[in-house]
Amino acid sequence: MSEPHTYHLRLKTGDEVIFTADITAGEVRTLPQFANQAEFFKFFTERTKESDLPFIIIKIIKPPLVKEDDDES
Repeated sequence: MSEPHTYHLRLKTGDEVIFTADITAGEVRTLPQFANQAEFFKFFTERTKESDLPFIIIKIIKPPLVKEDDDES
């Protein structure tokens, strides 16, 4: 049984997912950039289906929508 590790992964939407999983840092570096949260969840649900240590989402950080321009009136 391996130990879980915490990782930060940026999605194409700009969301940053902070999660714990029983994969190595090398495996995380070779992952594709997921288009959205649904792709991320599907991949890790399948990947950890047989594992004793499933993935755990710690936090999802959403990027700012739009910065307001102070000069617009």
